[in-house]
Amino acid sequence: MPRQLRNILLLMAFLGLVQGSAACDSTQATPQPIPGATSTPTQILSTQIEITTEEPQIDTPVPIMEEESDLDPYVKVEVSEINLNLGETVSVTGWPIDINIPNYYLILRDEGIQDNPYTAMVTHDNQLTPGEGRSKVVEWVSAEGKVDQVIFVLRAIGEGVTTVDIEAIGELRLQDGSTMSVAGSGSVLIIVGD
Repeated sequence: MPRQLRNILLLMAFLGLVQGSAACDSTQATPQPIPGATSTPTQILSTQIEITTEEPQIDTPVPIMEEESDLDPYVKVEVSEINLNLGETVSVTGWPIDINIPNYYLILRDEGIQDNPYTAMVTHDNQLTPGEGRSKVVEWVSAEGKVDQVIFVLRAIGEGVTTVDIEAIGELRLQDGSTMSVAGSGSVLIIVGD
């Protein structure tokens, strides 16, 4: 309860306007003499105080879906540059769609490689975990994870073509208040020349 509201209630209780509850009417309240007062009130005001509490506001957007059939979780991925020269860096940005509180996984798949472990994982609150995946074309330089976006910075280290995948695993709140785990991904192609 805010301090100012508490002080008002205490003052009203002291003056006899509130007796044991947050609401009263003029038939319940009787005037009480105030020590040192020179006049008596001629009318008692009817006072009703309503105190409501609200659910805490969530700082992050929480997608709410009507039914599971409405789900289409994925990661929208954009890259600052597709064609790189050796030594250049590139920012790869991902936005989770229909995925809340995501953990993001960076997966680099050089041409001809179908499956590769993740190179780096970053959480929605920017906790970073390096992985075992590697590429001969680009290397992971940095990552920044937020609830609504992730940015991976990569550096070109060898000629070739690589696919950059960003996978997100998180949750989705359904209309009935329950949550379910969801995952989605998106990818871009990067070409490194000399």
